[in-house]
Amino acid sequence: MKNVILLSKVLENMRQLDKEGNPIPFSMEVRTWNNQNKMGGKLKVYENAVLCMPKEKEKVRDWAKVLSV
Repeated sequence: MKNVILLSKVLENMRQLDKEGNPIPFSMEVRTWNNQNKMGGKLKVYENAVLCMPKEKEKVRDWAKVLSV
């Protein structure tokens, strides 16, 4: 088994920003889960991902533009 980390620590790391206020890219691996047969599935790898966070007090009107970055 690889290193285990608490979700609160994962979210803390995902929310980090650089000096200019831009999100810091991170990589992660997650295992899919099938709740019907209670078995793990495929290993998904996400390289250079960033957490999508809308600007404070601003509603996102077009999620397609946000997610296409």
